[in-house]
Amino acid sequence: MVMKIERCAVCDKVRPCEKDHVTPKSCGGIELWPLCTSCHTMVDRIPAHKWDPAEALDGIREFWTKCGPAGRLWMLKMFKVVALAQRQLAALDD
Repeated sequence: MVMKIERCAVCDKVRPCEKDHVTPKSCGGIELWPLCTSCHTMVDRIPAHKWDPAEALDGIREFWTKCGPAGRLWMLKMFKVVALAQRQLAALDD
């Protein structure tokens, strides 16, 4: 995989980046964003249900304070989607 020095769309640092599908290819996604290896790992390679809850909560707080009503509504919708997915994944692990 060819990595190019770019500004990471997540951490905003200029680093070697990989292209990441914003919407998974399996769902028809075509838009690509540059993500550094560290952020790409967090986004794609570590399942949400395996994230450290304290780290996730810090990220949520940071996002919440920076976005307006539309962003907060979107985030609440995503919380519900993630919670349902985590419950389903946990049931599969048992």
